[in-house]
Amino acid sequence: TLACSYFEKSANEGSEFGQYYLGNIFKQTNFEKAYYWFLKSAEQGLANAQYEVCVLLSNGEGCKKNEELSNFYGNR
Repeated sequence: TLACSYFEKSANEGSEFGQYYLGNIFKQTNFEKAYYWFLKSAEQGLANAQYEVCVLLSNGEGCKKNEELSNFYGNR
């Protein structure tokens, strides 16, 4: 879709918002890709992405379960 291509272009250009929205799109079908994009966004300081990374790490969805790292992103 047009929205997906816009978010993908934006994410690849480094936009934390594009990365976050792309993560949300992938969260429906591919947790590994969702984690990848949420993490990129979280590393730029976007609070909503940090929450998503926290949840994915806590549940081990799309990544290896890691409570310590989950707490790190949950407390940022």
